[in-house]
Amino acid sequence: MSSTSRTWYLLRLGLALLFACSLAGCSLGTTERVSCTTTLGCRGTFGLGSTCGGGGFCSAAKSIPRCSRSFPADVLSDFAAHKDDILIGALFSFKDNNDNIQAAELAVSQVNDNNGLEGRKFALISCDTTAAAGDQLTDLEAAALGSTFLARELAIPVIVGPRGSGRTQAAFQALPAGQVVVISPSATSPALAAIDNTAPSDAEPGFLWRTVPPDSLQSEVIAADMKSRGVKKVAVIHQTGAYGDSLAALFVERFSADNPNSLVKEAPFSAAGGIGERVSAIAAEIDGGNVEEVLFLSSDLADYRSFVASATATPDQQQTFAKLGGDGGIFFADTARDAALFKDAGPQSDLLLQKIRGTRLSPAEGAVFNQFAGAYSAKYSGSAANAAFTANSYDAVWLAMFASAWSELRERGPSALGVARGLRALSSGEKFNLQPSSWALVLDRLARGQTVNVDGASGSLDYDPATEETRAPIETWKVVRAEGTPPWGFARVTVTEP
Repeated sequence: MSSTSRTWYLLRLGLALLFACSLAGCSLGTTERVSCTTTLGCRGTFGLGSTCGGGGFCSAAKSIPRCSRSFPADVLSDFAAHKDDILIGALFSFKDNNDNIQAAELAVSQVNDNNGLEGRKFALISCDTTAAAGDQLTDLEAAALGSTFLARELAIPVIVGPRGSGRTQAAFQALPAGQVVVISPSATSPALAAIDNTAPSDAEPGFLWRTVPPDSLQSEVIAADMKSRGVKKVAVIHQTGAYGDSLAALFVERFSADNPNSLVKEAPFSAAGGIGERVSAIAAEIDGGNVEEVLFLSSDLADYRSFVASATATPDQQQTFAKLGGDGGIFFADTARDAALFKDAGPQSDLLLQKIRGTRLSPAEGAVFNQFAGAYSAKYSGSAANAAFTANSYDAVWLAMFASAWSELRERGPSALGVARGLRALSSGEKFNLQPSSWALVLDRLARGQTVNVDGASGSLDYDPATEETRAPIETWKVVRAEGTPPWGFARVTVTEP
């Protein structure tokens, strides 16, 4: 982003924040001109959400329409009752990512039921990243607005989310370096590593974390799967931005290596649309014998549904995509592995659906995931396995709470730097599972300055101290016929270890 573009972007963001506050009637002034030196001092007088402003006076608690959800539910309506709570922020689409928010709230409720941090409870304040949710903001602008509000106006040092690499980048870069820690449960773009500290250490940690590994291995698995089936000609339709551009480039590099006579045609589309036009153009290439398989890449499930709808919109399109063949023909990435993929898919989609293969992080198995899945089902009467990155969101909040505890216990109060250092204390030493019975045990170690190693519902969270990245196995899956409605489901094909 050029300096001129960034200036315009930040100006628009500031205007959006002012507009959002005007809609909500939130205070942008000070309370009774009470002087202060720290935000904690203001909270002790005026309650949760009040901050110590740059002028040395306490600012009143604020609210904006996009940041209207909290756990416990009365946090935003009764700041005074929660003035001692430890705040964590969340950025998710209220429309599309309710499972992620519920998993986050489940983690907070479990820790609060175990006495929180020496009797202090945790509270989660969530902001909506949905595009045009009562305003004219894009999803990227909404992510940046939410990040700015949570960190700057509520002084929250750590944010969980958002979904997607582009939104994560927007949320992280909306603020000066070191002002907030962002922990995304799904941002897999390798390009994100370059926007944070590239040489992190215990003294100077990174501030952008994720509970998923970068896409390096996923691109290798996709390319290897196609090569093993003799595919030579591939069309790559991909979302522009941090996620799609990076994964497409990695795939092209790996697919072309040691693959004589291979051919890749790229067809990027913007977040605003263009999928139908790309599908029609690729259909002509299929008819001409120039494409054997289509790789579709996006960080948004709605885009995969749009691809299915576009590819089966007419009888001619249906017949064209039916030519793609063998054990595959259509290849999707991780976000598509969701039961909602089949929403609104009628009989006209049958031939296409049976050609779909894909990759995703291999789902966790064993005690930690089973405990999480059981608790999630009991609390919300739904399955934690039906949507992508639900377990990763649960783990991200656990990491945020442990790191916040480290900051409170070892760094003399809440700060983004303290949280970032706390995250580095969670990948070496005695191993613990992220579950309620481990909370007090891990707190005891952290209070004594000891590091621990943790396994989450999404798998091992063993971060490399040199990169602050984790690794995980990749599952290859395919769409299969299933009992029930819809008559489609998923089956595992292979699992590739890192």
